[in-house]
Amino acid sequence: MTSWLPKLPGEDVGRYRAIVEAIRSDVASGALRAGDQLPPQRKLAASLNVAVGTVTKAYAEAVRRGYVRSGVGSGTFVREHPSLERHSVAQAGASAGKIDLSFNGPILGPAHEEAFRATLTEIATQEGAEAHLHYHRPWVGQTRHRHAGAAFLGTLGLSANPADVAVVSGAQHAASVILLSILKAGDLVATSDLSDPLMRVLLGSLGLRTLGIASDSDGILPDAFKALCEHEIVGALLVMPDHHSPTLAVMPEERRRALAEIARRFGVKVVENAVYRPLMKTAPPPLASFAPELSYYYTSLSKIIAPGLRLGFVAAPRGQLDNLIVGLGGTIWMAPPLMAEIGARWITDGTVARLAAWQQRKLEARNLVARELLGHLDVRTLPTGMHAWLTLPRPWRAAALVERIGTQGVLATPAETFATGWSPAPQAIRISLGGAVAGIDVLRAGLELILATLNEKVTGNFNGF
Repeated sequence: MTSWLPKLPGEDVGRYRAIVEAIRSDVASGALRAGDQLPPQRKLAASLNVAVGTVTKAYAEAVRRGYVRSGVGSGTFVREHPSLERHSVAQAGASAGKIDLSFNGPILGPAHEEAFRATLTEIATQEGAEAHLHYHRPWVGQTRHRHAGAAFLGTLGLSANPADVAVVSGAQHAASVILLSILKAGDLVATSDLSDPLMRVLLGSLGLRTLGIASDSDGILPDAFKALCEHEIVGALLVMPDHHSPTLAVMPEERRRALAEIARRFGVKVVENAVYRPLMKTAPPPLASFAPELSYYYTSLSKIIAPGLRLGFVAAPRGQLDNLIVGLGGTIWMAPPLMAEIGARWITDGTVARLAAWQQRKLEARNLVARELLGHLDVRTLPTGMHAWLTLPRPWRAAALVERIGTQGVLATPAETFATGWSPAPQAIRISLGGAVAGIDVLRAGLELILATLNEKVTGNFNGF
């Protein structure tokens, strides 16, 4: 157990927030490292001369923000952020030779390089190419880029006026811009009980409170959302109704309508993440179409076309686009004009549609392999999904399996990585099928190793538990 003791301001007011900020700061600086156990609440309260309730409230807030994890009787521990750790590992080259089934990203091929070279040549040889090096107005994007963005959103089933569309640098930037613009520190954000770990980092860095809502195989439960709204003032609902990560839930239309109606009743803004929707050949209407006056809908080309193409689009409620200037100004002011120009050209000339269809075909083949090898288990896939969601057979635990296969060169992500709030994570792992793994043969080898490891436990050959 660490002897960690934060320094607090002299005033009593805001001391619990000071403890939360100290946890955040010390985790970021490395003074608190993943796995460190924080002092028991009563001990820390005595050391700081504050009420036990103050420490309890601070620890609860730190859990909501994703800095720590806590369990009854087990203590409070600094939480690992596997997405950030994987980045560090990749930067250090330590993941070389491993089969990476832990990171979602598109598959790239010769067609991507050919399109990129051709478009760069066109742009570079046209008069006025230097315009892409300047600031541009308006900050929400140039008119032709916003028209292209609206057209792309239209292919996803959302009817958007270009006047309500902003150009951003990918999905994470879109979320940052929206949240900075429509919420303030201390506001409560509701999301699924399993959600993107980097989104939790973003929410915490903005000082927003986060609460995971109970979900089932179809996504967020309307009754649970309604109950929360009856007891708390909810600033926004973050929702991914299509190709949810990690569970792959595709929310039925009735549920989308129900959530939209509850949001209307309680005045909750809806922030809809559609980053994976372009991978799906069919899907119900966007949730935003049922509450357009409350909804901010965003997607990206980075996840489905190329990760280096940092480009996305946000559709704001009618007449409220200028609200997003706050978030744009608080981040990078504008999407890089060159990225926006490439993306707009590719949307307009059909390159995006062609490369997205190619991506679907590649993922379809990889999903067939996943179902072939894991289909007898409790596994969830989509025909053209970017990952599989495998619920483990007893007595396997997700953390133990991920650790075991990691020693054999295969990376995957345990459900705990995605857990939001107090709810226990299921014993499941997300298995990425996309571009982080070199080819379908390598994918097959990784899946076969996972299957062999699961059989190891079942047959009693592995004594690691």
